[in-house]
Parts: sequence; C-alpha cells; structure tokens
Amino acid sequence: MVTVEDKKNVVPVTVTVRVRPGGGPLMWQVTGGELEGPMASAEYAVFQAGREAAKAEQGRSLDGAPVILAVDISRYGAAWMRPARVWAGRLAVNKDFGAEYPFAAVGVFRQSLTKSAVLDAAVGIPSHIAPDARRTVLGLCERLGWTAAPAD
Repeated sequence: MVTVEDKKNVVPVTVTVRVRPGGGPLMWQVTGGELEGPMASAEYAVFQAGREAAKAEQGRSLDGAPVILAVDISRYGAAWMRPARVWAGRLAVNKDFGAEYPFAAVGVFRQSLTKSAVLDAAVGIPSHIAPDARRTVLGLCERLGWTAAPAD
C-alpha cells in the first residue's frame, strides 16, 4: 500500500497494489476513487478567488447590481469530473457563500483542451440574494445556456 500526499487535496490518496503469482494473463481491476477531497479542495479554491482584494472590489463595484464570479476549473485537479448540474447545486449551498461574500453568484466553467470553446458552465445562486437579483442571474444563465441552481 502506498499513500500519496497531495497538498492541494484535503485527504491523502491511498493506492493499494497486490502482486500474486500465477501463469495466467495479467488483469487489472480499477475502482472509482473518492472525489470528496479533491472536490472540496476545488470548491475552496473557487470561493477563495472571490476573496482576493482586487476581485472582491470588482464584486462590489456595480452599486448593488448582481455580479457573477466565473472561475475556470479546466485544469484544477479532478474538478472537471463533476458535471455542471452537480457543481451548480454544490456552489449554491456552500458554507463559504454567506451574505458577506462579494458576489451575487459563483460560477465555474470548463474549457476544451483541443479547441477554443467552453464545454459547460455552472452557477450557484445562494438563498440570501434579493429576488430581483436572483431573477437577473437566472435570466442571464438561461440566455447563455449555463446550468444554474438556486439554493432554496
């Protein structure tokens, strides 16, 4: 058994290798890994991006108009493995998304590795934003084809 420490992930990853003698064909068995650690790490990074001083100032810059923070997660570890509908729901209810957060909504998007295109985008809308701001964000997401999830 080998434990791999990855500082950007919340928990270490354990890889178990068993070598058995035999004359038969070589076979592999692969099971899905636990994604909670890498996903929590990616979520933390997304919300921390909005707390950086210059970025937070941008979030508050439009005199109360709803501003969406959009973060590219294309190359952030295993973050690409979560589909847009799951990302949207998780962002909307994230504990770091309090009323003091400088953005009305938080979105993540993935870009294609082979062409200049956005594959999908997901936006989480917290329960504390005003109804008119919520409608504005939902309307924008609908027009852009982004997956949105309000926290209700």
